[in-house]
Amino acid sequence: MLGIYCRTSKARKEKYTISIQKEKGIKCAIGLGIPYRIYVDDGISGTLDETVRGGLSDLFQDMKSGELTAVYCIDQSRIERDTQTWLFFVSLVINFKIDYYPEGKRLDLDNPTNRMYAQLMSVVNAYYSEMTSRKVRDANAKKVKLGKTHGLKPFGYQRDEFNNYIIFEDEAKHVRRMFDLSLSGCGAYTIANILNAEGVRTKYSRNFEGEITRKIPGTDKQKIFEKKNVTWRGNVISDILKNPMYKGTRIWKMHEDAFEYVDGKPVKYKRVVEIIQTNDHVPPIVSTETWEKVQLNFEKNKKNLGPKEQYHYLLNGLIYCSKCNYDYRGKKRPKGNDFAYKCTNKRYPNAVCDNRGINIAKIETFIIRLLLTDLKSLKLFQNLPNKITDIEKFYLNLEVKWKELDKISKGYNNIVSFVKEMKNGDFKELSIEYKNLKKQENKLNEEIVQLERKIKENSSGFLIKN
Repeated sequence: MLGIYCRTSKARKEKYTISIQKEKGIKCAIGLGIPYRIYVDDGISGTLDETVRGGLSDLFQDMKSGELTAVYCIDQSRIERDTQTWLFFVSLVINFKIDYYPEGKRLDLDNPTNRMYAQLMSVVNAYYSEMTSRKVRDANAKKVKLGKTHGLKPFGYQRDEFNNYIIFEDEAKHVRRMFDLSLSGCGAYTIANILNAEGVRTKYSRNFEGEITRKIPGTDKQKIFEKKNVTWRGNVISDILKNPMYKGTRIWKMHEDAFEYVDGKPVKYKRVVEIIQTNDHVPPIVSTETWEKVQLNFEKNKKNLGPKEQYHYLLNGLIYCSKCNYDYRGKKRPKGNDFAYKCTNKRYPNAVCDNRGINIAKIETFIIRLLLTDLKSLKLFQNLPNKITDIEKFYLNLEVKWKELDKISKGYNNIVSFVKEMKNGDFKELSIEYKNLKKQENKLNEEIVQLERKIKENSSGFLIKN
């Protein structure tokens, strides 16, 4: 099978579009008389390695697995503009005996002369990329000093015919409202919810078409969003409220590539080499006084959310919605009996999916019991008898704790009923009973957290993700 690798960079217009690269690669496969598979990285720099380029990562994985017998690219610079990536590619070609077809013509990289020329080309590619990047940085720095725009404009601004920043009132009115809402006591996520409820469109949804791909945290899966459907999020509102550009102060940072050694290996990162600040080129959307008040008030408006993840769930990242393919995540309400895995596309206030949740205790107990009764699963665990016994005990104990929580919830309901029935009387005994129930509830919640942590620790060695 021929692997056809296609890449374009978003930094400038490409000579070869993705469609042209695909077309020429397919022509090569037809000429060789073998099937093909296409790998695409659209709008990604060749200076980045396979950890960032999904298409290249998939190509390398298939080369290592033996699925590919040949690789095509329209030229070497599509594969890399970084010598380390090239060396890794060459090692895969040689070690797994893969034919390499740049521009559709076979190049034997096992030949020392060919390998030397290709290595020189890799050095030239890296040099060309660095020089181009430096020229772009210098040009952008010059634009900033002259007050000219470049790149994506912040929400609320657009460029005029002379490439200067001007206020775009259709968006600027919403920026002012964000600042007013923040001063009135609304947090960033509350403001986002208000704008979404009113149908205020984001910059992406107003101006862009296509898709955005985001990796699902803790998994190898990705979510794909239509840009036209992108809604406001709290972190975006927060960035806008903190951006000094809205008071007329533009701060631009020039970066350059640098390396640091981690575990003996060079790791590339961006180093700030120059900071340019201007105060007279961008028209302010809000006053300096308003902007500074919001900065002082910003911390007060944050909700006290506590730790990001209080509970750990065995099946996070392992189960997905049958309707929309979003992942199911465990969720517990601090009050009530809502303990369930729920589709992340169903979250308030922008719920889209209507698929129902799954009770945490039932699904996790079902999975564990299935693993313990299935003969094939038992063979996997035959060397781990102690861990299986521990998990069984933890789950049984966990079920007991949840049942005790249900009883406490019923106790609260009984107290409420007594209060409603008692027109006059001494509520001292009920108050004592309520405090006792509260202490028991807090203790049970702590014990549940500990049990779930133990389950997480003891199950990590044998729960396998397909």
